Amino acid sequence: MLSSMSHLIGAVLWGGGLLTWAYVPWSLLLQDLKEHMPRLSQAIERFSLLAFVAVVLLATAGVITAFLHTYGLAALTQTLYGRTIAGKIALFVGPLVWRRITSWS
Repeated sequence: MLSSMSHLIGAVLWGGGLLTWAYVPWSLLLQDLKEHMPRLSQAIERFSLLAFVAVVLLATAGVITAFLHTYGLAALTQTLYGRTIAGKIALFVGPLVWRRITSWS
């Protein structure tokens, strides 16, 4: 129960933060970037820390919950829950691998 609640809290913090950034009036900020840059960079630093903590919490709680609900690696391919977890792992790890590959060039 605690791992599920932690997973949900991490998702809400991270997702809510992303939605907040989506509603920033970027066109107004970019018109006078020099004036807004100090506050904007401070907000980005704060969100980066929040996002990092939220994703670590989300991933850790997700791993614990998956471990409690699946009984071996075979369950990742044999059950609907396992396939869902495998898909989430691919969605989480895929962009990290892609970023690593593209940063080499």
